[in-house]
Amino acid sequence: MLRRRLALYENPNTPPSRRRYPRRRSCSRSGRRYPDSSPPEEAARLVEEAKEEMLRLTREPYSSEEVSRFAVKIRNGVDHWFTFLTTPDVEPTNNRAERVLREHVLQRKIMETLRNKKGTFIHETIMTLLATWKQRRLNPSETLAATLSLKWQNS
Repeated sequence: MLRRRLALYENPNTPPSRRRYPRRRSCSRSGRRYPDSSPPEEAARLVEEAKEEMLRLTREPYSSEEVSRFAVKIRNGVDHWFTFLTTPDVEPTNNRAERVLREHVLQRKIMETLRNKKGTFIHETIMTLLATWKQRRLNPSETLAATLSLKWQNS
């Protein structure tokens, strides 16, 4: 599946609507979907199998410079692509995180605030922390106060 997608992307005759990067979950040799809850040994085996297949596919020569750069990106992050198989709290996609941040991104764009990169970075970091703490059922105010107190004590 990954090979077909990369070949489609590499082909200059492929219409732009069909040029999509492959999804991470479709790289198994057998084409099966990974189970949501596997025993740790099975999950570790699946991770190693998937990593080997990803590395094999990214080592193939591609004529398109864009596909080659994408293959390097996959190779560089291969240790992180399959975390969802071994860590129960991690989803295969980051859709939930993106939905949480969407509101803040839209506010920033509509109001045209945070025009410099530093302010944008600080805003996004704080919003990410608050959303993570809410998701973990922690009190954001208390957790932020504790984090800042600890940081101030150590500085």
